Amino acid sequence: MQEVSIVIAVNDREWPPATAHRYGAGLPAAFVQAARAYVHWQDRQASLLGKLALQQGLIGLGLSPALLHDLRMDAYQRPFIPGGPDFNISHCKGIVVCALHRSGRVGIDVEAVLPLEEFDPRLVFTPAECSLIAADASPKDRFY
Repeated sequence: MQEVSIVIAVNDREWPPATAHRYGAGLPAAFVQAARAYVHWQDRQASLLGKLALQQGLIGLGLSPALLHDLRMDAYQRPFIPGGPDFNISHCKGIVVCALHRSGRVGIDVEAVLPLEEFDPRLVFTPAECSLIAADASPKDRFY
């Protein structure tokens, strides 16, 4: 059986500076430096939490957290660990999720459920798909 490991972290309040320093101390310096470049605390923390979730996922799979130091980017700017498990990190409004898979590709995406008035489906759906959404008895459910 092929298992996907999932690590979830809550990102709903800003950490005090000492907490941010303590969490960052366990990560490669390049990750902490990259996180500091974000303007909003939510994005800074999500960046760190994603790497911490990956670190916990590696430990959960019985692998060394030191593998984080091997993290690279592929031609599509998707992070990977050479010889390590495939992983994917996603975050939005207060949550960070990391999925790991030992022997195959894995992807994960979390999105906030917003009122449809705040989003124009024509940006991502075909005209036929937009028609299906609009004609449904529950357009929001069809959309999501």
